Amino acid sequence: MGQQPTDDDPGWPSVAQVLRALTPGYLQIGSRKGDQLIALRSIFVSFSVTLVAFAVVLQLIGNRGPNHVLPWLWLLAVAAGLSITAIAVLTKPLDCSSEAKLAVAYRNRFFLTIASCESVALFGFVFAFIGAPTWIYDLGAAFALSRFWTVDPPTPRRLQQHQAALATSGCELSLVGALRRTIPPSPR
Repeated sequence: MGQQPTDDDPGWPSVAQVLRALTPGYLQIGSRKGDQLIALRSIFVSFSVTLVAFAVVLQLIGNRGPNHVLPWLWLLAVAAGLSITAIAVLTKPLDCSSEAKLAVAYRNRFFLTIASCESVALFGFVFAFIGAPTWIYDLGAAFALSRFWTVDPPTPRRLQQHQAALATSGCELSLVGALRRTIPPSPR
């Protein structure tokens, strides 16, 4: 139980770990123990589950909105375009100068992607509350979820692609090892 994590990929979190990640305050306490890559994947899955939960809440509220949806579609399209642009412009190469910097660079990229993608769904959520039909949120959430799972998810395959790119650039550090061993800094 007290073993140092290896450079092998530990896989995905269990359902219990994901449910704990959805618990307020758990990530501040619970992620300091155990495997940091599993904690990161728990966060990733919890963001995905949250988008679906918001859709359920909006369906229960039942706001069908007016028949004119063109302004909402344009606003959502602008938000999606800004999201795609933000990821393209703000994504930096992974820093391989140390294991800690490699883990921090990956986590920064990860959270930039999550924030940028989720912002589109959150705009849709706000639009649904101020008069748009609820399916505007569903459209924003579908965009966000598809971007979550295609842009830079912490999947074993994507981490292997990052590792191959790092190796090509001369980096000998293990991305998976860095993510598993490096504890994120505490919020101040």
